[in-house]
Amino acid sequence: MRRYSRILLLLVLPVCAVCFPFFSWTESPGAQSPEDVGSTAEQIPCPEHRPLPPIDPVEGLSWLDHVSNLSAPCFAKVNFGWDGISDADAPRLVRMIEAGVQTLVLYQNQLGDEAASQLALALPESNVHEIDLSHNQVGDKGAEAIANALATAPLLRTVRLNANDRIGDAGVTAFTHAIVDFDVALQELWLASPRSGKEAKDALREAWHGSGRDPGLLHL
Repeated sequence: MRRYSRILLLLVLPVCAVCFPFFSWTESPGAQSPEDVGSTAEQIPCPEHRPLPPIDPVEGLSWLDHVSNLSAPCFAKVNFGWDGISDADAPRLVRMIEAGVQTLVLYQNQLGDEAASQLALALPESNVHEIDLSHNQVGDKGAEAIANALATAPLLRTVRLNANDRIGDAGVTAFTHAIVDFDVALQELWLASPRSGKEAKDALREAWHGSGRDPGLLHL
């Protein structure tokens, strides 16, 4: 009998190995019906800081489409800070936006213009309220992409791009144009960079103040 139990265990373990990344990443409780998962998840605190979503060997990242059906508080804010992620991970980050993340924290990584540009393409009509790309390797191209996305991202109110030392006047000016030319939802902007000059920053300040936004929420 013990021998048959061992054989059964060996057959079940591979299946669990595939399922485990999904359930552990989404903080889904144990064996429950789909109706019970939402109500139970609301009672369980979900960590904001978690690893990048795993790539399932069969489904790829399509399983992320189901995450938005889980408890909203568990998925409202996801923190990937200090995770060593790079531009190569951008497709996984895009899928997070598509799955309904509201606050996406990506500070202190190695994300550059390519990742910023891919994220910008996913921002329009998304649920993202805040995106934090501070302390990365984003330059003018990536900053311009994020700024250009503001016109069609009505929920995006906070953008953090500070300590991206490759952002210069072109990136700053892109945000000035977005504020002047469009009715954007942006209310808080962090864009301090040693490469941006006084003239470009003064123009952004003028546009920011002229639009009636809080001067204390512009960080240059």
